[in-house]
Amino acid sequence: MRNRHSFKEVKTCQPAKLTSWVVVSLELWRQPCCHITGVMTPEREEDMSSFAKGQLAQLGNKLQEASWSAEDVTNLGQASIERLTEIRLSLNKSDVIVAIEDGQTELWLAPGQDTGWVQGRKILKHLTDTGLLASCVDLDELRAVQAKGIDFFRKYFAAKIPFGWRGVQDGFVPYLFGDGGEVVLYWFHLGRSWSADYPALRRK
Repeated sequence: MRNRHSFKEVKTCQPAKLTSWVVVSLELWRQPCCHITGVMTPEREEDMSSFAKGQLAQLGNKLQEASWSAEDVTNLGQASIERLTEIRLSLNKSDVIVAIEDGQTELWLAPGQDTGWVQGRKILKHLTDTGLLASCVDLDELRAVQAKGIDFFRKYFAAKIPFGWRGVQDGFVPYLFGDGGEVVLYWFHLGRSWSADYPALRRK
């Protein structure tokens, strides 16, 4: 968990000005070339025309309510595409059930996993290298599936054991399986091997 900075360590914008700071900062980034805090930003051909000023203002208001600082917003803008994708998908965690019901998820197998056994570390590397890891479900999403109960689990997963690869912790991958009349959450070590019965649950 990220350590919180004290207000003595981080200078923040005045709360009433954070919304406008977000809007102005993003508007400046739309320009081909500009100076921000004394640093020349590179020329960019892309624009942000798909985002209306009203949407940016709404975003600024929400960030302010959540006690975001100007530094937090800067860190967000400098985050990697992979990290931003994770954040976007995390906002839809409560929708994982709807995604499953609507056929917007799949039980994914790594190359070779459909006909044999593949070590966990190789699967994780493949997911990371191909950018697929961001679309895999995480621990919280598995818990949402678990909370739906055994009937839901059997309907959509049958005898399969879905893994949440975005929830890897300390070398272990979380997964769900049906045990009698309940759905159990457990962990599988990366050093072990996966067969076709152990797919990754991910959004298409």
